[in-house]
Amino acid sequence: MFPALKYFILFSLVGLLILSLMGCEKVVEKNDTQGTLIIRLTDTPFPIHLIDQAKVTINKIEIREPDADSEEGPYMVLFEAETAEEELEYDLLELQNGVTADLVQLEVPEGIYDLVRLYVSHAEIIVMDENDQPIPFNLKVPSGPQSGIKIFIDPAIIVVGGLTEELLLDFDASRSFVVQGNPETPAGIKGFHFKPVVRAINVSVAGQIAGKVTNSSLEPIEGAVVWIGETGIENAVYKAYTDSDGQYKLIGVAAGKYTVYATKEGENYNTAESLDVIVNIGNTTEVNFIIDLQ
Repeated sequence: MFPALKYFILFSLVGLLILSLMGCEKVVEKNDTQGTLIIRLTDTPFPIHLIDQAKVTINKIEIREPDADSEEGPYMVLFEAETAEEELEYDLLELQNGVTADLVQLEVPEGIYDLVRLYVSHAEIIVMDENDQPIPFNLKVPSGPQSGIKIFIDPAIIVVGGLTEELLLDFDASRSFVVQGNPETPAGIKGFHFKPVVRAINVSVAGQIAGKVTNSSLEPIEGAVVWIGETGIENAVYKAYTDSDGQYKLIGVAAGKYTVYATKEGENYNTAESLDVIVNIGNTTEVNFIIDLQ
């Protein structure tokens, strides 16, 4: 059966979760030609420093092949937990800066798939208080266990017989867990609303941006934010925070030309920008930044 995929260590990729033969029988075979589909999970960074964990539990995953004869098209079950022990639990805060977790890897009939449906049975935020003690907030999941979270794939993913296609689900914790109250102190946090924001990335049309953020003395800056988007950090689709070595990685970036920004919030750093950054399919573009206190 399906083992629960527990906590992921930062900067480590876990091994693939292989579906059992019983699970594979849930895939509706429409023809004899099949390709391999991999679905991975990642998280757009959550900057609130008091948050220790942001957990979601997934109990079912479906994918849709559009049907010209119906509005929705048939859904294919890729994974379904029959018991609580088989559900997949993830701490999204450990899936950042290029770290991903493998949800499923299995053969599916070749075809075009334009929507994935994720069923979240449970969501939880854990805040650390002044005494470094955990305070859990169990959150209501709006329609998650019943109808699932519908995530459109644009462009649609095309599975070809004998080949492997990859889909990345970016679970944006910073927008999915909406804090109530003052997030600057544990006592000021009154709770959270769970409003899941998930983006599906067709990896076959995407690349990534990676690099380092330092000051003018070339000392690494930890906790600097790097993002794409002129509307600011909060609305950025692509965003990452640097680690202790000043390294960052933006994954699942659609191929194209971008302006990339970097700064460190709350400490009066200047904002650096890199113009005309080209992202090519399947490649990593290196972009380094130098920022200093103003």
